[in-house]
Amino acid sequence: MSDFERKTPYEKWLDREGVPVIEVYGVKDLRQIALGEWKRLGCKGAYLQLKGLEGITGLFGFEIPPGKSLNPEKHLYEKVICVLSGEGRTEIEQDGRATISFEWHTGSLFSPPMNTRHRVINTGKEPALFMAVTTAPMIFDNFHNDDFIFNCDYAFTDRYDGQEGYFAQSDRRYLGSNHKQWILETNFIPDVRSIVIDPQELKGSGVFLTQFEISENTLIGHLAE
Repeated sequence: MSDFERKTPYEKWLDREGVPVIEVYGVKDLRQIALGEWKRLGCKGAYLQLKGLEGITGLFGFEIPPGKSLNPEKHLYEKVICVLSGEGRTEIEQDGRATISFEWHTGSLFSPPMNTRHRVINTGKEPALFMAVTTAPMIFDNFHNDDFIFNCDYAFTDRYDGQEGYFAQSDRRYLGSNHKQWILETNFIPDVRSIVIDPQELKGSGVFLTQFEISENTLIGHLAE
């Protein structure tokens, strides 16, 4: 069996994407990774395969030149984007609904609702750099079909239905019963560097940690100090 045949459907898709794939245990500074031309999205980018997360979570970085935008896309995997530098806006489209947009800047964190058409636009005078975490490995390894993943017409209106203010800043917090963890429900974090993080003494003295749930995703994350 060849090396290609041993690869998972997700890994084979990464090869077809035509950008660098970096296999590492960790990255000290995502702003320093080497990016390649990404024809599908019309930008520069690179995928990272973090050891221990293969088949579960995907990670990539990308850069948009000043005044440019990504090619629009939609897909059946969830994606959470963090802005490492730059400013701009994102447009969200869903059939039968008005297009909405919201602005972001360095430190912003957001997630286009699953299978909505979205376009990320750099409105600034400097390159905009991002990192994104996805559930793509599980989706590709389940369905094995690029066309279905990127061209399915189903609208997940239980997650997003064009509602006004969907990407407004929110501070809905509650203390989860499991491990007494604070949970923040929001669809947009303006700046992860300045958001309030809750004390979590169960994790250790002086530890602050807040879990965030965003865009009705199953892919959740946390902010920690």
